[in-house]
Amino acid sequence: MAEFRDGADGGRLPEEGQAAVSADPGARTPEEEFLASMLAGCDLSDLVDPAEAEAAEQERIAAMSSEERMAYFEQCALETVFEDIRLRARSGELTTPDYWESVGLAPEHMEASAFTALVFDTIIDAQARSAERRAAEQAAAEDDGNGEGDACAAEKSGDADGDAAVPDGVAGEDAAGREGASQEGAACAAAGIAAEEALQAVEAPAWELDDIVVLEGSQVYLYSTAEMSDSFARWAFLAAENDDVATLVENARVESKVYPRPMKAASLKNRPVYMTDERIEAAFATAQESGLYPDIKTCSASNGDVYFYSTDYLSDAQAKALAEWESVERRANM
Repeated sequence: MAEFRDGADGGRLPEEGQAAVSADPGARTPEEEFLASMLAGCDLSDLVDPAEAEAAEQERIAAMSSEERMAYFEQCALETVFEDIRLRARSGELTTPDYWESVGLAPEHMEASAFTALVFDTIIDAQARSAERRAAEQAAAEDDGNGEGDACAAEKSGDADGDAAVPDGVAGEDAAGREGASQEGAACAAAGIAAEEALQAVEAPAWELDDIVVLEGSQVYLYSTAEMSDSFARWAFLAAENDDVATLVENARVESKVYPRPMKAASLKNRPVYMTDERIEAAFATAQESGLYPDIKTCSASNGDVYFYSTDYLSDAQAKALAEWESVERRANM
């Protein structure tokens, strides 16, 4: 082990004859190399004192002007709302303005109604800007592929061949051709610049909210398509609207058309509808009595399972056979 002596400045120096430890960061001991490898790529934010970080953030906010502070709190509140919409959608829940009003997400300086208006204005603006940007990108792509690129390529080819020998009889024609190609090249360049300017004119949206969908009923509901399918959202919407007849009718038609198969009545007991047997029976009876849904019928499998279907997409015989297969035959063949 190396021995050290006191230096003039109070530091520790190696004894004479001992090799000095290199200050080169690359010359690490095995222990230092191991520690460096363990820390590489790690999030070192945990090493920051939370109290100090909070104090620094409060100092930063205190230094803001009144307008900057209000904008900051609005930004934070919007971030929380959009995050909540996605988190609740992941849990199978729609979000309403009543929810974020009830949990107090609105900034203190704003009325709940004003904050709700800000949320929807932000969604509308972000999605509009995103649509404009997609349109500009599509226009730029079309400009690149509508043949103007071929004109540019032809002009460049002509320039590259400019040093080649030209017969005397063709010199005039060649000069005229070069002038035409040059004009085409200028038009191509102008079109490219215009497309690029149009694309740059539409800045990237401050919010990425293309996944947020709004459903309107007796109240407004929001969900994220990144976390919830549209079909599940529709079920959740009908359940939230407490319209048992529409829930039964719409889902019987969807099952009959899309799959195609009759809808098992028991499926209406599942999330997010949670209808009881009594509610299911009452909904079908109301649908039949209203005379508004003549295509909605019911059938049963031999084991007693009840199904609903739409005759617009399934015949009575098809519905009966598919119900029997689903409830009895498929299980027997497993």
